[in-house]
Amino acid sequence: MKNIFIELFRFDKETDYLPYFRKFDLKVDENMSVNGLLELLNTKEEFGFNENCNLKINNLFLNSSEILNDVIEKVGCDLKIEPVSTYRSTKDLIIDNSDFIEKTNIFADFLTQDELSTYISSCELEYYASNTLNFNKAYIGDHVLYIASDIIAKNSELKAEVLDIIDDKEKGIYFHTSLKNRLFRFDAAKEQKIEELFSMMPEVESFENSIIEAGELSNASKPFDGFNVAVYEGGLDLNLKELVEKSGANIVELSSKDYHIPNNAFKADEKFPLLIAAEVLLEAKDADADFILVGDMYSFSTLDAKQKQIEKYSGREISLPIVTKSQFAELINGQRDKKALGFDKHKVNVTFI
Repeated sequence: MKNIFIELFRFDKETDYLPYFRKFDLKVDENMSVNGLLELLNTKEEFGFNENCNLKINNLFLNSSEILNDVIEKVGCDLKIEPVSTYRSTKDLIIDNSDFIEKTNIFADFLTQDELSTYISSCELEYYASNTLNFNKAYIGDHVLYIASDIIAKNSELKAEVLDIIDDKEKGIYFHTSLKNRLFRFDAAKEQKIEELFSMMPEVESFENSIIEAGELSNASKPFDGFNVAVYEGGLDLNLKELVEKSGANIVELSSKDYHIPNNAFKADEKFPLLIAAEVLLEAKDADADFILVGDMYSFSTLDAKQKQIEKYSGREISLPIVTKSQFAELINGQRDKKALGFDKHKVNVTFI
């Protein structure tokens, strides 16, 4: 048995103006499924849910058939349970998924009814897990891109017609953001399907990001004691927190630390990726971070070089320095020469040294 704390999303579109959360302290058998947990909660207070529903727990998207212990191992014992789309909630965890079904029908003429039904029954979670919907609700959805990939694989003669459908500068493939670190069970093979579609698009150039390596630390002291350092990894799992811990600085935990800022989106709409970047920068600024630590060149060039444009779209002044992993390691080792560190080439002035 395990003690857990739960915040449960509540909202009834017929009676509530705003959603709210009910809190529960429970002792549970961690070997039960999330379905079992929902049923147990329902005995405490009735609410709307379906068996084997898709939902969100601590910002991870999953199906309620998952074993509770697996979820606890990943996110801890404090669980915030929400519908897979809070925006489309009609009764607590029950949502209106008509937008998902409507978009699945984009390729209805290319599919049998059985094939269409299979996609509808299997792809809802991945559709709503996309962070893109928080910025562009018109986006056709990752599931439509999976369908496009499958159609082309089965009949290459349809390739040009299929690509023309997803080559949409307002809602098409350019607005895809990675589901890595958003899905409880991320399927890299499906992400690869989308990458292959990008390679077929006529206006998309191949994009290679450079991971930044850091040298060995020679300074055993903690020169950043008292500093607040935010970490942005963009879903790359670069272990930047470990470097911050060694520096003596306080780690500013960003809920947006793994947000994917899509490079290909600049082909269609510059504002879209920069609004995502703005969420990262503003969350760090509002948390009193002294700077943001990054570990790859794309994140650095976006958050530093485009920060003035980001300020324009967000409507706020930011002026938050961006420091790379290698620069931070040199700082820890005692280097303070701005030119030697490369800070003279930054667009946002580094003012803490």
